[in-house]
Amino acid sequence: MAKNLGRCLALAAAFSSVAAPVFAQEAGLQPLQAAFAGAKLPFQAFTPHSLLTPEQQDALSQAEKILRQQPALPAPNDAVLKWLSQRVPGLDVKNIKEINFETGVMVMAKASAAKATWMDVLSDAAFRGQTIYYVSQDVLNQLDAKYYAGLIPVRGSTEDGQTFQMQAFLAGQGKVHLLFNFTDFTYKDEGKRFKVDNGGRVTATIRGPGDVGVEGFSTYGAPVFCPWAHIQRMTKESMYKVHVFTNCGDRSGNDLHPVRAR
Repeated sequence: MAKNLGRCLALAAAFSSVAAPVFAQEAGLQPLQAAFAGAKLPFQAFTPHSLLTPEQQDALSQAEKILRQQPALPAPNDAVLKWLSQRVPGLDVKNIKEINFETGVMVMAKASAAKATWMDVLSDAAFRGQTIYYVSQDVLNQLDAKYYAGLIPVRGSTEDGQTFQMQAFLAGQGKVHLLFNFTDFTYKDEGKRFKVDNGGRVTATIRGPGDVGVEGFSTYGAPVFCPWAHIQRMTKESMYKVHVFTNCGDRSGNDLHPVRAR
């Protein structure tokens, strides 16, 4: 979930604390090397669950059970379903269920207790099934106030001084969507620049446990040669490290922080 579920039920994102190390911001040779030399780094794909302790695996299993054992989860109202279908083309609205704050807290508490990361949670089997879980803006803000998840911030200030807000979180059928109130905006986080585009929708496609494809999210790269590096994929390479792939190259050893209570 997120400075999210939303930073998420843990979306979204996704990605600030992970993507920030990909490229240096300063002009000159260093960012250029980071952008293009990274493509030559050897990469070994790991099976993420083999990197989890038994306690962490159990916590994620319990998180899945929390969601699957909620037969009373309601569908969003018709107005929300119509809005979601407009924001996400081809969305399977008949299988959407809404998660309330109490259920979200149970999931986040399990992840936090196990020191699991947002990548472990968001790529969990619960979000690869037929049900699509929806978290509203109000619940995202409440969860964000209680937990740090490490995704794109749920809310913040754009570089031109406006307030951006994550309006919805959708996860299911192998995809996670983070929907924002602007179709295109840039912001800074810990001194790094990021951009959300794609109509204000960041999408993570679950390729497997701890492995997601990314669309709609970029980090500032090498001036002139790669001003914006589009993040395309992120794959765990150890419990708290992630390999980040972009259109300008790839780089290993990026920090991945666990979900934690604020």
